[in-house]
Amino acid sequence: ELDRAAGPSFPQRTDNASQQLNSGHPRESDLVLKRKKNRHAGGVPGIVTPEWVNDAAKTWGKNSAQYQVRVLGEFPTQSSDTLIPLTQIEAAISDQPGPAPVYRAPSQHARDQTPLPDPTQPIEIGVDVARFGTDRTVICVRQGNHVIALDQHQKLDTMRTTGLVVNAIHKYNPVQVSIDEIGIGAGVVDRLHELNHSIVEGINVGTRASDPEHFFNLRSELYDGLRARFEERMITIPNDEELIGQLASIRVEYTSRGQLKVEPKETMRRRSLPSPDKADALLLAFAPSPSRSAFQIWTGTPVS
Repeated sequence: ELDRAAGPSFPQRTDNASQQLNSGHPRESDLVLKRKKNRHAGGVPGIVTPEWVNDAAKTWGKNSAQYQVRVLGEFPTQSSDTLIPLTQIEAAISDQPGPAPVYRAPSQHARDQTPLPDPTQPIEIGVDVARFGTDRTVICVRQGNHVIALDQHQKLDTMRTTGLVVNAIHKYNPVQVSIDEIGIGAGVVDRLHELNHSIVEGINVGTRASDPEHFFNLRSELYDGLRARFEERMITIPNDEELIGQLASIRVEYTSRGQLKVEPKETMRRRSLPSPDKADALLLAFAPSPSRSAFQIWTGTPVS
């Protein structure tokens, strides 16, 4: 029987400050021990607790498809403005151990069908940079079409974030590191260039798209490319609840010129959804470099 109150396949608890690491999040091993200890304390196994519901709201957002299915027991709202259908996201989930609690138990057929990362493929890293507040810095590592690591950190200054990226470069030996250079990220990019990390590319997703006739800005163009990967099953992601929820919550619209425009972060916050930090890091990890594509937009003018 599935124990939703204690099972590790549901949102992590983050209310015990004494268990938190430098990243601002508790160790999963501590969380599992805590769940086991409290499994029968004041509750009935298999019954959803108010605490779990609160965690789900914080992790996914009350307006997300994840919350509709897991908490409210409703069919997910799949409107025409959804960028990536939840079914396509689920189809891309790997059955291999991920950096976060397992989203669901895959069938034996899924285990047989899920390929392992190709060790001959190059490794690339995407970094979505945050400083202080509720947003988090996320480092996404992919090898070929497979995401092999997804690390998050909170409340770090610029130099500590730079150190984390340097550590990831030494650990994975990537051919490219793409960093969001809007705001705080620009300082991280400058410092990494100063340290002679030539593989680092600063990407301003607010700049002009390479195909401005069809896309409002670079962020919209890159997300449409990510959508195509899910549609064509050319991407494998870890069993990460937050990443899945963020991807499923992204909406699009069309401007008066017919350009596709991905919903800005500010609009998502107004819908009571968390910042898509993990989705943005994934986007950057799969962003093409100027040397491998027709993109000529890395130093362009932001689109208002």
